[in-house]
Amino acid sequence: MDVIPSTIYRANDKPAWEFIDGEFRQKMSPTWTHSRLQKTFATMLDAWGEGRGESAIELHVMTLLPDEPKRTQLVPDVCFYFHARHDALTGRDWEYPPIPPDITVEVKSEDDRPADIAWKHDRYIAWGVKMVVEVDPFTPQLDIHGGSHFQDLADVMRAWFDERFPR
Repeated sequence: MDVIPSTIYRANDKPAWEFIDGEFRQKMSPTWTHSRLQKTFATMLDAWGEGRGESAIELHVMTLLPDEPKRTQLVPDVCFYFHARHDALTGRDWEYPPIPPDITVEVKSEDDRPADIAWKHDRYIAWGVKMVVEVDPFTPQLDIHGGSHFQDLADVMRAWFDERFPR
């Protein structure tokens, strides 16, 4: 199985790099609003998880679907893993999980390309992420895909978003 060459894959680079649809793309440095939304959603996920799991901000995750020869590197703005899954990992896999998060949150940046957002969304769903949350502070819009098992969380997120971003 081929992996991203270490000369390109540099987890400590800021802002982070992603490998999207065959191309390396460097993420935009978060703005104040983007950063606050990341923090808020991570805090919301941690509170909802009640010790059953934990969130991370801009964690490098490596995806590999059966029909692809190389891994894809994604850096969700926020992701959540249940402890039962993540804690079974060891070594480098614990730091850079090769398994899908249970939940991802992507906060739209000004320079995000719609095709990239759609590609990442499709990737998360195909990889087995159970709930994909897309936050657009510009329109403003909150889209939640999947997550029927997490309806209580989706309701909390929608209520919080609607209160702060009235339409």
